[in-house]
Amino acid sequence: MVDISLRSFSSSIVLLSEAYVLFLLSCLFLWATSFDDGSKAFEDLLQQSSASCSPLCRNSFLTILYRLFAVSFTVLALGFHLLAPPSPHLKTHAVQLWRSYPFLRPVIDSCPRCHADAAMASRMARYLPPALLERLQSAPDTHVFHPTPGFFVIMYIHILEFEHLLVSLSVREQHVLLHNYYRIVAKLVDDYGGTIDKTMSGATLVLWPCDKVDSCDRAVGAALDIHNMLGQLCECPEWRETFQLPSFRCRIALHRGTVMQGTYGGNGRYCFTVIGDVVNTCSRIESHPDTAAASTLVSGMVRASLSDSFLLRNLGALKIRGKPIELDVHEVVSRQIGASRDSKIMAALSEQIEYLKCTGDDADAARMQKLQDRLFPEQGPTGPG
Repeated sequence: MVDISLRSFSSSIVLLSEAYVLFLLSCLFLWATSFDDGSKAFEDLLQQSSASCSPLCRNSFLTILYRLFAVSFTVLALGFHLLAPPSPHLKTHAVQLWRSYPFLRPVIDSCPRCHADAAMASRMARYLPPALLERLQSAPDTHVFHPTPGFFVIMYIHILEFEHLLVSLSVREQHVLLHNYYRIVAKLVDDYGGTIDKTMSGATLVLWPCDKVDSCDRAVGAALDIHNMLGQLCECPEWRETFQLPSFRCRIALHRGTVMQGTYGGNGRYCFTVIGDVVNTCSRIESHPDTAAASTLVSGMVRASLSDSFLLRNLGALKIRGKPIELDVHEVVSRQIGASRDSKIMAALSEQIEYLKCTGDDADAARMQKLQDRLFPEQGPTGPG
């Protein structure tokens, strides 16, 4: 009898606690909807050792977190459509929360729609560039994104003697070979913050947005690591036994400049890519007959923004097909140990100045130029080589 009474009492306490919490959340709902951005509330909550209730509301997306008896976090996902009206931003924020806060994943996964959206976004991320995926999530009803100018480092990778490889290997062997090759390239590009734009048979186009001061250094570092990894792969006995190839090499060229990025196509078939003279020039640098002996090539534009972390060899001014003037081209020989701090700072400032000029921010570019001239007066004004 006593046991039954205790169980009844415990059940009543639980029901009363849940009712109290629901009542409290309902009372706080109108206050919570006044928030425009929940990120600050998230940061405040995570800094607290305990919290009774913290509502987060962003674009009609409501999540409630509270700490029960100062023991563990419990998350109430009170129906993403019950307290808040349906919103096109639901998918975006659910995926962002799922990625950023692991302790929220069980709750988001328990919501069928959020789970489906997160799973779909995860699958789409394997095929779509991050820039496109982010724009699709922020504007789910938009199917065409008009091209916009952007300042990028362009990398063009070409497998040497690709046609010979296709002839000497079976279709199955071609698949295994290219699958392993693209896995290596994708991993290293991702490690260095780049994005694979497209693969075209034996060629790969990779992008680095010039929004960071070391974008050229990261692109060149990725190129050198790709060569190193392919060299190690060719030394594996299993690789030699499977394909019986004397070597498997590629040539990489890098150029920098303004391109148009957006969706191209029609009649329901679109692709998200970049186009521009920079892309064509990068491809022609790689295929130039005077660069056949080199493995990694950079234009003068890229060279101007590199630190002295790399050992370069000047190949001179080359006549590029379709270009009215000759273009300075350099070969990247290897990494260089002991790069000076001043040269890194100067290269970073030069790249930032070029980026600001490209984006039309001439005032900030002029201020950055004055800072560079004041720090390095003996160098004089710098620009792309």
